[in-house]
Amino acid sequence: MAFFRVEKLSMWFGGLAALDGVGFEIPPGSIFSLIGPNGAGKTTLFNCINGIYKPASGSIRLNGRELTGKKPHAIAQMGVARTFQNIELFSQMTLMENLMLGRHLFMKTGLFRGGFMWGRKSFAGREEVLHRKKAAELIELLELQPYRGRPVGGLPYGIQKRVELGRALAMEPKLILLDEPCAGMNAEERRDMILRIKTVKEALGAAVFLIEHDMAIVMDISDQVLVMNFGKPVAQGTPGQVQAHPEVAAAYLGEDDPDDCLA
Repeated sequence: MAFFRVEKLSMWFGGLAALDGVGFEIPPGSIFSLIGPNGAGKTTLFNCINGIYKPASGSIRLNGRELTGKKPHAIAQMGVARTFQNIELFSQMTLMENLMLGRHLFMKTGLFRGGFMWGRKSFAGREEVLHRKKAAELIELLELQPYRGRPVGGLPYGIQKRVELGRALAMEPKLILLDEPCAGMNAEERRDMILRIKTVKEALGAAVFLIEHDMAIVMDISDQVLVMNFGKPVAQGTPGQVQAHPEVAAAYLGEDDPDDCLA
């Protein structure tokens, strides 16, 4: 049984096929990258995986469990977390508070019991301490200690992207979807994010599925790369295999020489 498998996935918008028979597998604990030109169907695929869209046909399975047709919150409970290209943090809340939002799936305290949290020894108090400890571990892992009590809206862009990664990790995902995690970053911020993504793989064991336009990043960190164009897979393999594929450069960058385009 494959860890994560997509089979014959199709999605239509009117008469346009955004996804057309897409299929692939992601091994556990790996970094799997998705590349392709604008309009290739990359974000549509992510939206199908985490339940924002319901595909017209096909199957999406995580550890043998079907995700297709389930609501986003149910898919999150099954072990899929996601970040977005545009930062979706609560800007007036602190770093710790944003990470605690990622722990809501594990919280059992209801509105009434939470509203009357009498001390650390109460059930709600014990639960609060437990989840704050989990969030603190992520703050240390991602080296965010200096920003712990600060509102995230005033933090540098690269730090905000790191916080968003931390919030997704707070859900303890088996698979994390990263939609252009390095978009809008300068060179130093990109290098830092690459380090963080590698840390996620090595320290937490989560599989990473990312969309990224920066080919240097893709070739550096990926175990496998999938290339899509017009909703269809063009090539899949190791970074070296994809880079050498005769159709990839033309499909992705409209060029004839893959060595020139993807070096």
